[in-house]
Amino acid sequence: MNTPRMSRHGELQEGQRFEALLIDLSARFVNVPADQVDREIEDAQRRVCEGLKLDASLLWQWTDQPSARLKLTHVYGPLGGPPPAQMDVQAALPWAHAQMLAGRMYVNTTLDQLPPEAERDKATFQRHGVKSNIGLPLSVGGGPPVGVLTFNTMREHRVWSEAVVTRLQLVGQIFANALARKRADAEARLHLRQLAHLNRVATMGELATALAHELNQPLGAILRNAEAAEQMLLEAAPDLEELRAIVADIKRDDERAGGVIDRLRSLLCQRSIELQRVDLAQLVDEVVSLAFADATARGIRIVSEMPAGLPAVRSDRVHVQQVLLNLIMNGMDAICEAPCDEPRVTLRAQVADHGQVEVCVSDTGPGIASEALSSVFDPFFTTKSDGMGMGLAISRTIIEAHGGRIWASRDSGCGASFSFTLPAATAECDP
Repeated sequence: MNTPRMSRHGELQEGQRFEALLIDLSARFVNVPADQVDREIEDAQRRVCEGLKLDASLLWQWTDQPSARLKLTHVYGPLGGPPPAQMDVQAALPWAHAQMLAGRMYVNTTLDQLPPEAERDKATFQRHGVKSNIGLPLSVGGGPPVGVLTFNTMREHRVWSEAVVTRLQLVGQIFANALARKRADAEARLHLRQLAHLNRVATMGELATALAHELNQPLGAILRNAEAAEQMLLEAAPDLEELRAIVADIKRDDERAGGVIDRLRSLLCQRSIELQRVDLAQLVDEVVSLAFADATARGIRIVSEMPAGLPAVRSDRVHVQQVLLNLIMNGMDAICEAPCDEPRVTLRAQVADHGQVEVCVSDTGPGIASEALSSVFDPFFTTKSDGMGMGLAISRTIIEAHGGRIWASRDSGCGASFSFTLPAATAECDP
């Protein structure tokens, strides 16, 4: 026999269990990485529904701004049919949509509680088997609504007590904060991608003259070989062996020019960070080949000392090339500001602790002032009269996004060294 005392005892136990669940959810969402937010929300929806004996939970987010449309992003539980991911909420649920847009909560123990103007909403809910529901607006810091969290019952009607409503509002707040962090992370990554792209374009601008010279050499050789072949073909009995050699030279020079263009295209392309297994020695060779012509024009020698057996790294090829190119260009600029007897930029690598590979770019320039060592990676900090102070700041952001770190040091003799670490690739890494 279910007495009022037994009912209150059951409610107390349910409340205690849910308080424990809220504490656990709060702890899990405090430091959840941005790429795991969606999975954690869907798992939390399941746990909340199971804890309160609810049948379904849907989380909708506004796309762009509230005047746009609602998009279903997280679903738990059956809906009496396929999830209405492409549902036009304003058309199918005009009354609920108005509440959502205004940031107002709605609570229905039965669909008969809906006002007369919600007839279309009632028909939509009935079509999906909903008996009771609650809609909670999601916002952060009292700002405009960013989404809506709903909970539904399909098997029986549900009385939404004040205590249950308060608990679900707390769940909604946890979700809203997590989604805000995810959105902020996405915006930060977009800004990084844009800044990194602008930095690559600026660097390519600095290398333009040298790269044009590097392209002109194979193109000029192709033209001269083509002219020689044309003259030979005017002869009564052209030397076929010589013509074959000319064609081979043209093909080799074409591939050389094409390689320069491919490297430029990959660096100038705007892209997000995509981690994969990368041969670090090969990557360094590609960067050195890009900077070689400019270094030669400045009378600077670039030395690459990559040890044999160096493990592959898990990185984004283009972004790490950008970091290396920034460091090489900075080293050459420093040398040109204070010429020395042996102008040289050296690249080294070694296996470091904790599954990392360390890369070092050192130069024979004047070095870095001790008081500037802690500031060189700050945005807009620069010692160049025409510098923007963003190259090293972007480099630090890129390396940290890879799970590594970057630092600068003064060399004992002359010059400076910039070092960074990257995680070594494991056998499970993508090829």
